[in-house]
Amino acid sequence: MKAARGMGNVYQPTYRDKRTGERRTCATWWIVYSVNGRRIAENAHSTNRADAVRLLKKKTGDAAVGRPVGPELDRTKLDELLAMVEANYKANSRSSLDRAQQAANNLRAFFQGE
Repeated sequence: MKAARGMGNVYQPTYRDKRTGERRTCATWWIVYSVNGRRIAENAHSTNRADAVRLLKKKTGDAAVGRPVGPELDRTKLDELLAMVEANYKANSRSSLDRAQQAANNLRAFFQGE
């Protein structure tokens, strides 16, 4: 399975072993694609090239439709999510804003040790 031209790239990075000095190839595949002129490289977390090509097609398809893509989406923090919920409640003048803030504080207390 080969990625279409202009769609992005699938590759296995190489590195030099620090002890022996020989050149080695990483076991996992990586994908590279562009969104709005910004180049994004992500680990496909797979040793199977076909899986990496499928992931590349999914990411470029999502970008073409206008969905947000990129590795930073997988690293969204609880505080960021709670801030978005609070901003939504304020923007829509919800009367249950106080209750949502209480729930947010409970969630922060629960996940503080994680």
